[in-house]
Amino acid sequence: MPVVDETSFLPAGSRHNLIAATEAACADIWDKIAYESNFELPALTPQDANALILESVYATLERFARRHNENQLISRLPTELMGVALEFLDSAHDRLQAALSCRLWHQLIFSNPSAWRHITFIQPNHRGLANQLKLSGSVPLTLVLRLTPKNWVEVCDCLPLALERCVRLSLYVQLETDGASASHTIISTLLSPAPMLRDLTVLDLDHVLDIGDYPSFEDMFGSQARLKVAKLDTDLRSWSTVAPSVFQDVEFAALAQGHRTWDLEHLQMVLSLFPNAKNFALEIGSWESVDEVPPNDDERVEPAARRTCTLPRGLDILTFVMTNGSVSPQEALSGLGSSQARICVSYNVRPSIEAAQCILDMFAGDLAAEGIKTVRIEASAYDNAAFNIFLHTAARDAHASTHDAPTAQQPPLAHRIILDLPMQISFPGAVFTHMTRLYLSELILGLCELPEAPLLEQLTIQTITPIYQLEDNPDSIFSLPRTRDRVLRCPRLQVLRFAARVRDGTQRFAPEMVQDFVEWHLQYSAPKLRLKLIGVEILEGRIDALISMLALFDQVDVEPGRMKWQPSEIMEIQW
Repeated sequence: MPVVDETSFLPAGSRHNLIAATEAACADIWDKIAYESNFELPALTPQDANALILESVYATLERFARRHNENQLISRLPTELMGVALEFLDSAHDRLQAALSCRLWHQLIFSNPSAWRHITFIQPNHRGLANQLKLSGSVPLTLVLRLTPKNWVEVCDCLPLALERCVRLSLYVQLETDGASASHTIISTLLSPAPMLRDLTVLDLDHVLDIGDYPSFEDMFGSQARLKVAKLDTDLRSWSTVAPSVFQDVEFAALAQGHRTWDLEHLQMVLSLFPNAKNFALEIGSWESVDEVPPNDDERVEPAARRTCTLPRGLDILTFVMTNGSVSPQEALSGLGSSQARICVSYNVRPSIEAAQCILDMFAGDLAAEGIKTVRIEASAYDNAAFNIFLHTAARDAHASTHDAPTAQQPPLAHRIILDLPMQISFPGAVFTHMTRLYLSELILGLCELPEAPLLEQLTIQTITPIYQLEDNPDSIFSLPRTRDRVLRCPRLQVLRFAARVRDGTQRFAPEMVQDFVEWHLQYSAPKLRLKLIGVEILEGRIDALISMLALFDQVDVEPGRMKWQPSEIMEIQW
């Protein structure tokens, strides 16, 4: 049981009922004494008698609550240690709830400034930032602030003094229609000195902080700020000479410049400002190819020189977020060649078939020399008529860290990624020619036809959540008709897996579903396959159907757990 106050151990409504019953009993006793006794009453009114009795009741309840609290294990912790534990409460709401538990926690929370050193102020309707800052005293602060139309004025009023002792600041600007009117006030507030600031996150969701309007970034927060994460909407072309060291510590960066035109020279300049970036995303609305700008006769540049782009040494993921479905960053991608960095192209609008086909063909061509060994194809989370493809080469394994190495329950990290490709595109032969492992969403084979995979040895089917199986049942591989119209040809196939994702519950299939898929929609040369079930169960309703299915396999393994489908890849590139 949790620690309680004087009457919180009582069921809901019982405290009120107890008081009412006590008052009624007091009145009844008083009446009997007053009208049935022959001795002289003391000089007490009925109200005085009621108060005395109620005081006795409250004292009894308080003694009970104190004994109850003393018997709880958490009450045996030293007061200092309990105070430290309460400092880990993340939000003001959690602290206030804890403070209502008992007098000791109330005292530890409201008398300890360190309990308020981490202030999160992100809900649109929240108030009380000034009170939280007051409770924090003079301790160094970690601030997580979201500026909304309802709270940005309060934040701007409180932030100048808070920045003087702020060590980490995460700023999320989401002002919607109020962005233009509030921009000047917010930026003026951020010019306040922040001598202790080391870690800064700026996610400008509505293009309010156009930092390019200022002569240098050092004017904001002071020269000691060390930016770690940034999402900015600003033209950085002048920053290479004004403030070349501003972004030297940035590890995660995104430039929301979907309304601006990029070219290869601009891309190279921006990348050079982030020498230690690990994850870099660029919004691109239009691309100006050097071939489209005819140079002067006396200033001609060799085509090979234009197509070269050097990435930061430690860059792990470079993402092009396309805001125009008809634009393909072909020149930028060709300049990157077979870089060991993971390259992702993501469309936040439906791309044209021509643009998407161009990117897939280019990735396949760039990786053909190394050989694409692992392919993952899954249904798009945002478009029923689109899919995501993840391409992996053997060369990537040599550059991957130990925790990146693929296992039976974790696909490898992809080398090239394209999100939201239309189903109508065709797969280049290079994608499937050297592939030995294929991870396939349950829906893909029902939506598009795949070419032959002559070297494929392991096929993993990623099952979908049961509720979506009902909605997308016609597209599932388990709902395909018993025809040879949709067949995956893989003559060297040896292992077939069915795997549920980590966040899904245990999947249950009838043996006929697995048998129909193997007999009608797979073509392989081995006499029998090896079946592995990860987070999947086969129903045992009909023994004859189960025996018929098991006859297709020489070995069946049931592995505990779920398949880890690397959701962090998509989360990181869309952060």
